[in-house]
Amino acid sequence: MKAVLLIVLIALSATNALPPCYRRCPKSYVPVCGSDNLWHANICIMRMELCLQNLPEELSSDPSLCPPDPRKRG
Repeated sequence: MKAVLLIVLIALSATNALPPCYRRCPKSYVPVCGSDNLWHANICIMRMELCLQNLPEELSSDPSLCPPDPRKRG
């Protein structure tokens, strides 16, 4: 009986598994330039978006390659 319960629990946890790139990210806006040379709202969102594109989850080695951040005024 315990073995059956264990199998059911494992099956249920597998069906509720999150996609490998999913992350619970904060809604804060702290822009970062990713290795895709695009601005992302924060580092957590950058990592998730780059993971979905199978790109390195890294900051850009040269942030000047990112277009000007449209939310920055001045």
